[in-house]
Amino acid sequence: MAKEEASLKKKTNLEITIEALREVEQLKNTPNKKSYSSFAELLKDIEDEEDIYEEIERSEEDIAAGRTTPASEVLEEIREKYGL
Repeated sequence: MAKEEASLKKKTNLEITIEALREVEQLKNTPNKKSYSSFAELLKDIEDEEDIYEEIERSEEDIAAGRTTPASEVLEEIREKYGL
């Protein structure tokens, strides 16, 4: 995040405003954009994303600690369970 903040400080207010306006135009023209009926709904979505980042961090810790199962074993279990 510090890298992003440093690059923002180098930009002028006009440049930041122009970028924001371009992003708004892009979003308006995106057919599958997510829309919200309330600010609370937006905040809930953001909270859910934070949970994803926490899960990724936990997964990376599991990998580093060797708490993993080879994909071949997982796929074999799925094949056996579902008769594939």
